[in-house]
Amino acid sequence: WTAETLPIGISLDDPGITSADKCRYYVCIPVPEEMSGDQCVGVLDIAGGKYAVYRFEGTQSELQAAYHGLYSEWLPDSGFQLSDRPCYEICRYAPADPVKENMIMDIYLPVEPLQMW
Repeated sequence: WTAETLPIGISLDDPGITSADKCRYYVCIPVPEEMSGDQCVGVLDIAGGKYAVYRFEGTQSELQAAYHGLYSEWLPDSGFQLSDRPCYEICRYAPADPVKENMIMDIYLPVEPLQMW
């Protein structure tokens, strides 16, 4: 872990649907490709593809509203639909108290061109 290491978060559940005690969230850091996991730590590949990227600057309590805006406002008018890959976040700045101070993160929303039937 160095000063240049950017933590990655992968949320597998929607806290608006899933109760907080059931939400799954992976906290990750980039590692060399040749690194393997063990009984305590796993290695996960983040799938490539097209992602919409949104720079979020705000407090932890404002984060859910940012996600809501992405999914309910931006996405329907974007010409894209969600793909089956998980959304992830790259933390650019994590304050000591994210409830009171702004954090900075890039939210990666996996998308593909909208399929018209």
